[in-house]
Amino acid sequence: MNREKNKGLLQSLIGIFFIIIFEIAFIYIWGNHINILKATPFENKGNWLIAAVYCVELVLLLKVYGGLKIGHLTRGNIALSQCLALVICNAIMLVQMILMVGDMHLILEILKPMILLTAFDIIVSIVFVNLFDALIQKIYPPKEILLVYESYSPEAIIQKFQKRKDKYLIRESVSIEMSWEGLKEKLSEYSYILIYDISSEKRNDLLKYCYMNNIEV
Repeated sequence: MNREKNKGLLQSLIGIFFIIIFEIAFIYIWGNHINILKATPFENKGNWLIAAVYCVELVLLLKVYGGLKIGHLTRGNIALSQCLALVICNAIMLVQMILMVGDMHLILEILKPMILLTAFDIIVSIVFVNLFDALIQKIYPPKEILLVYESYSPEAIIQKFQKRKDKYLIRESVSIEMSWEGLKEKLSEYSYILIYDISSEKRNDLLKYCYMNNIEV
């Protein structure tokens, strides 16, 4: 339980890190390239309001697309989700800023820094998603599991567990029909096992052995 709590805390801190980096990048672009294009540039509270609007939109989009689920989804899925959220968020802000500046002749002056912002965000996302996911996998490696089955093919259950590679990794599957000595040898190599579709009598014997040998089922 503590392991999951600590992992969840680390994932939350990583999510906050991403939001802060993306927010700082936007504030820089807004303050140095966009706000100065307005006839009457925003000061203080106006700038904070723009930053808050961007932050809210960004967080909502990252939540919707799962861009903060570091350690839950694959690195590719996380990076793609973040990039999609960032592109949409920056596109929305681009339209809002064009309307705020109110001069159609300055569209290119607004578009260029927003393209640079989006490119920066995507690079940051790809680099740090890979780094943080590797960090989480190193600190909290998935539980390596031995799958024990009887007659039915375990492929279906294996496919389900592959969706949660952050928590579980079915390293090997063996049939309960193999020799008892051979099975015990396999069991000794694992701290976790998964029992799949085994008759009650054999299941009880297996559970008893696992309990006596501190093997988590």
